[in-house]
Order: sequence, then C-alpha cells, then structure tokens
Amino acid sequence: MSTFHDIIGLHTPTIEKLDEATWRGGVGMLSPLQSLILKAVIAASTSGLGGVPLYFVGELPPHVMGFCIIFAAGLMTGCSVVLFMEGLEHCNIMYAMIYTLLGAMLIHVIGYFITDTQDFHFVGLKGANASKALLIILSMSLHSLGEGISVGVSAQSEHESIGLLVVISLAIHNIPEGIATSLLLMSRGMNVWTASLFSVICNLPQPLMAIPSFLFMETFEHLLPFGFCLASGAMTYIVCSELIPESSEKLSRSLLISTFSTSLGIIVAIAVCAKHV
Repeated sequence: MSTFHDIIGLHTPTIEKLDEATWRGGVGMLSPLQSLILKAVIAASTSGLGGVPLYFVGELPPHVMGFCIIFAAGLMTGCSVVLFMEGLEHCNIMYAMIYTLLGAMLIHVIGYFITDTQDFHFVGLKGANASKALLIILSMSLHSLGEGISVGVSAQSEHESIGLLVVISLAIHNIPEGIATSLLLMSRGMNVWTASLFSVICNLPQPLMAIPSFLFMETFEHLLPFGFCLASGAMTYIVCSELIPESSEKLSRSLLISTFSTSLGIIVAIAVCAKHV
C-alpha cells in the first residue's frame, strides 16, 4: 500500500542510487508532484513583480489613476474572456453561462452585505474602500483557483510535470495580473507594498489547488468548467460595476475605449501564445 511519502515523492535515496547524472540533474531528483509545486509557486510569486514599478511612480494624479484603473479593467476582462473560453472546452455554452452568472451573483451578494457597512475595516482601509478592495481580492483569488485546478489536471493527464516554458508562460501571464491587482488596490488607498503582497496572496490558490487536482485528477477535472466560468463571472462583475464607471469619471470616452481594448488584447495575446508553448 502506498504511504503518504510515496504519494508526494518524499523518498530519501541511498548514496548508491545517486549517480552522477542525478547529481547533475538537480531538479530531476524531485518527483513530478514536487516539481509541480515548486514551479507553480514560482509562477504565482511573479505576480508580486507587478507592484515593483509602481513603487517608483509615487502618488498618481486623478487622470493617471483613471488610466491605470481602465488599463487594469482591460487586463481583468481579458482574463475573463480567456477563462470563459477555457470553460467552453469542458462544457456546453448553457452550463458555461450558468456558472458565469453564479460567479457574478456571488460577488454581488458578498458586496451587498459589506459595501454599505461604514464601519467595515480591512487591512487599514475602512468603509467603501475596504469593501471594494476585498471584492477585488476575492474575484482575483477565484480566478487563480480555477487556474490551479487546470495546472494540476494538465500535469497529471500528461504524466509529467509542468515544463519550464509553461511555467514561464504562467509567470508572464501573472505579472500583468499582479499589475492590475496592485493598481486597483492602490486606487482604494492601499500602499504599494501591501498591494503587491495581496497580488501574490491572490495567486496562492494556484499552487494550493494544483496539489489536490494533481493527486485526484478525475474528481477535479469535472470542476474545471465551474472554476473557470465562476471566476470569469466574478471578474466581469467587478469590471462592469466598479472599474468602468469609476474610470469614466476621470477619462474621455475615446481614451477609455482605446486603453481598455489594448490591455484586453495584451492578455488575450499572452493566452494565445501560452497555448502554443
């Protein structure tokens, strides 16, 4: 019978078994699951890099913040489109629409209970800023959760750990997501370092969900369309109800549309490139 150590690959090889090739291999000594965890954590951590350039910018004037918000909205919408299309690969459009609506309703219900609470506090923020920051974090975390299931199922179904190029594509994909999350949290009054930290926290479900979905692929494979479309609906709701109305007060319509379309295209292009890795 397999022990827990056998499942996750925590073996202690004897000296005789460690040949020269194994020593040179380094990461090759890891089991597929250990390699998956390491690479998924690295990929998720890159989202924190999104806040680094923001540290050097300092305080942003209202029109620049409006530009940043709509840019982030485009990134989030691009992620939503990609997630919805991923969901369609695993279920029909009727179920995809239902799951997407559930995601939007989930964020709406949570927002209903906390938005009007004036004494609501969250990491130094209070009132509306605190509640909206929490909704942003929840929607981005749902997105990461769906990605984590996909990562684990894909790694197991291919009977190999995620390759370096796939991890690089995930990392590149996570950096603009980190920028979007950091910008949106900063627009609510959060400082750049706290915003960067939460952009990483939002991506923690990715490696955490990759582990059980790798070990129990058949069970979690059925959750892929639900996870993808739920996250798509949650992010779309945030964009439509919060980000676009706020940025429209600070920008002209032409600049808003062009910026939104450009950032949306960036995410879709990254996703298409990652598909061909």
